[in-house]
Amino acid sequence: MQKTLYARTLPLQKDFTVLDFGCGNGRWAFWFAPQVDRVIGVDLSPDMVEAARRLAPDLGVENVSFE
Repeated sequence: MQKTLYARTLPLQKDFTVLDFGCGNGRWAFWFAPQVDRVIGVDLSPDMVEAARRLAPDLGVENVSFE
């Protein structure tokens, strides 16, 4: 339901860079990625950052970085 709401209310464009603060395992970062130029995911937990980094290649996502 959240994704449907965001898709209708966020005016995302292909030239946008999105900051996903508190990205966790990257769930939202990966959802934003096909819609924008770049996504930067930031999380305080090194374990979550590492989990997100491991998921990116499996999902074929190349325009996301995690810090």
